[in-house]
Amino acid sequence: MPLSASQETVLEELVETLSDSATWCVIGSTDSVLRGLDDDPSDIDILATEAAAKEFRDWFSDGFTDTREVGQSQIDTYVVHGEEVEVIFCHREKSHQTPLIDLERIEVVQTENSGVPLLPLEHLVTVYEQIGKQETVVRLQSELGVSVR
Repeated sequence: MPLSASQETVLEELVETLSDSATWCVIGSTDSVLRGLDDDPSDIDILATEAAAKEFRDWFSDGFTDTREVGQSQIDTYVVHGEEVEVIFCHREKSHQTPLIDLERIEVVQTENSGVPLLPLEHLVTVYEQIGKQETVVRLQSELGVSVR
């Protein structure tokens, strides 16, 4: 299932609004659809550095709805163009929070058409393993040929 028009609009706005120095990428079911898999995203999940999450807050503060800690991460939730967007990051000063993956040490890839940043597949597998989504790891392996360590 393709992304909805409003999901496409949100992604376009993120690419256009956030600075080139903001390190973020799409994960979750939106990532799957952008890679050509059949999925039905109910929201847009963003993995971000703390600096990118702050920039997101600065630009989209009108849509902010809540923040919560889940496991080792912080999740800020927004509504942008009617779509729920969850920005997942960690506060470095909170010792119990650690990044799912250090986005500052890897190079994200971008979709050809719209320039939406995605994690390289091997790093995406690492994220899913860390959050206990083994079924997604298996799906990536079978449908995209990702090798699992």
